Amino acid sequence: MNAIIISLGGLNAESVGCYGNGGIQTPHLDRLAAEGFVLDQAFADSPDPMAARRAWWTARHQFPLSRAEAGADLAAGEVPCQEQSLLGLLRSNGIRTNLIRDMPGIRSSDVPEEGDFERIIELEPHPPDSTGRAFETARQWLEHEAGNGPSLVFLDCCGVHGPAGLGAGEAQTVEALDTQLGSFLDGLQARGVWEGSLMLVTSDFGESVGLRDASDAVSGLHEERVHVPLILRWPGQTDPASRSPALVQAVDLMPTLLDAFGVAVPPSVQGLSLLPLVRFEQRKLREHACMGIAGRGWAIRTAQWHLIFPQPDPHGDGSSEPRLYVKPDDRWERNDVAKQFPDVAEQLLKTLHSYAG
Repeated sequence: MNAIIISLGGLNAESVGCYGNGGIQTPHLDRLAAEGFVLDQAFADSPDPMAARRAWWTARHQFPLSRAEAGADLAAGEVPCQEQSLLGLLRSNGIRTNLIRDMPGIRSSDVPEEGDFERIIELEPHPPDSTGRAFETARQWLEHEAGNGPSLVFLDCCGVHGPAGLGAGEAQTVEALDTQLGSFLDGLQARGVWEGSLMLVTSDFGESVGLRDASDAVSGLHEERVHVPLILRWPGQTDPASRSPALVQAVDLMPTLLDAFGVAVPPSVQGLSLLPLVRFEQRKLREHACMGIAGRGWAIRTAQWHLIFPQPDPHGDGSSEPRLYVKPDDRWERNDVAKQFPDVAEQLLKTLHSYAG
């Protein structure tokens, strides 16, 4: 069995056609959705590049949830490495692990867990053609290695990160990214490379411009930053055009891969395999999803509510009052209803604190 994981950096779910955007054309992502399984409510761990990647590799949340957990490094957001490497587990079970990246400002040497990749190709990011070069590098490597045994290839794309980002040209940026993905998929299909492999497309977190006050410390915990696409295509395992409203998170990636490769998932992880959802064995994995920004605040999402809780400022600057939004009605989270529903806000805060231990 082989797996190809693609992260389209900075792409939020709201920019993709199969997630309801009718103004931006994403036919290739939509094609994957039509052939595979869409997770409608997938959430990033944190809108921080390093934390997002460590959440993938460790299957543990990377924002400090409590002072006891984070110790003296609470403000810095340092979460210690876990003893058991999940990438190492794949390698020890005979699965080759490969990383191809063109992300600006990130090197594998900065992410401790990435030392367990067997092979790493890091390209210098040069938007706007950066992701196209990464896809072409991946295609050539996949052609060369096809048939050489079970393998994981992780393609960590610059996507819409970088100098251009999202702004007035949001549609053009996303559509160009979708076109590059389509060329990559067409190239694999034309050459019969890794037919039947598991393919998962997602994002680290979303980029947004102009929707929030830049001085708001927890603006990164709103929908447009933490709601990411997650599409899984695995011929013979996924029913075409299937969807699930279950709450899923970045920490679920490695348990899913371990499960798919038949490797036992360690009990220490906080993530869960997505395969029971894909196989319709379960309808949901969790009642809530938690996320956060180290030193700034936390958020908790349920099917009906999204609560953001800014970390109290020791200097007394800024509000530490919780913000509550009705879901899915208030998609862009413009109407804070914490005062109208104080009991709901209080219960969600209790759940968040309980989760934090």
